[in-house]
Amino acid sequence: MPRSQPSRRRTLYRGDPGMWSWVLHRITGATIFFFLFVHVLDT
Repeated sequence: MPRSQPSRRRTLYRGDPGMWSWVLHRITGATIFFFLFVHVLDT
């Protein structure tokens, strides 16, 4: 009996450019927040 499931070529979702720009925006925002937080504590 043949399987009814299609074969998967890729398991990793590559996304579109909008998703990657959102991810980069979140990462850079968190990095800037952490950078400023450390420098405020340092002064």
